[in-house]
Amino acid sequence: MVWPCLAAAIAGLAIGLWFRVPFLLAAAFFVSIATIVMGRLSGWSYLSIFLSLLLLLAILQASYLVGLWAASRRSDLRSLRRPPSTK
Repeated sequence: MVWPCLAAAIAGLAIGLWFRVPFLLAAAFFVSIATIVMGRLSGWSYLSIFLSLLLLLAILQASYLVGLWAASRRSDLRSLRRPPSTK
């Protein structure tokens, strides 16, 4: 379960840095379907699938927020480095 959590964190961070909410919704849908299918194929109970799904979606969304924060900090730093225009 470590690798899916790591993949969700990296995906959420990347989505937060470069994309916006519609892409996050598509990723959450993909994570949901993949977790349900893999859980059923692995013979997990419904409770295990549900808890795994909650964990992966929470990680995806939390890392998305970290990505949004990093993107805003990056744009703030770029605006500080840009010299003021003189007219």
